[in-house]
Amino acid sequence: MSAPTLSGMRRGPDMAQGPPAGGLLDPGPVSKLSRSPSRAERERRSFRFVLDENSGEQAGQGPPVLGRQRFEQVVLHLIEHPVHASQLPGAAPGEGHLVAPSVVRVRGPVADLFARLANLLDECRHEDAGTVYHDDVVVRSPRGELHGLDEVTAHLKRSQVEGEHTQHVHGDVLVQVDGDRAKATANQLTYFYRNGEAPHRTSGLRVACTAVRTSVGWRFSESQITLAWMQEK
Repeated sequence: MSAPTLSGMRRGPDMAQGPPAGGLLDPGPVSKLSRSPSRAERERRSFRFVLDENSGEQAGQGPPVLGRQRFEQVVLHLIEHPVHASQLPGAAPGEGHLVAPSVVRVRGPVADLFARLANLLDECRHEDAGTVYHDDVVVRSPRGELHGLDEVTAHLKRSQVEGEHTQHVHGDVLVQVDGDRAKATANQLTYFYRNGEAPHRTSGLRVACTAVRTSVGWRFSESQITLAWMQEK
């Protein structure tokens, strides 16, 4: 199914008479000798048209609020037609970087590694560590340094305490992609609890990882875990 295009979107009655004076779409005086807009300019105007049409707001009246359907249309349009971040509304001159479709597609799978790791730890599926870690992974944490998937798996099994459960929560995930490698960082909260009881220990950690693309998907090849704080009851 093809993605929706901006050309097929219906304009409201107010758009038929042209944009309001001073609005984001107001091109200003145009002479007969005016040059045709560049591709970047066309993409910028298309993006702003979507925002203005949905919000009904003029420039200076606060940020637009996108409905779910329109938001998805905007995202699909940006993936098909990447623009420089400096061309987006509110950006300072020279600010931002080119958002390429390949980068957008990669960041999701890399960020998902944190969620997959949390799930397998909380469910004690230690044998599934290979779905997150590379065979030659190196993990450094306050408890020591581990080399290779076998050492990591064995350590996870030894660390399990009977009757104790964990809940891992990751946030503030950032991913920087560089070809077949990516740097990913996240904040992690780990809750230790027993059935039906409030957590008796909580820790806050910072996690910095290197991910590599393999034949079976992205995997963490290196992980640095730093303890920020711990609270025990």
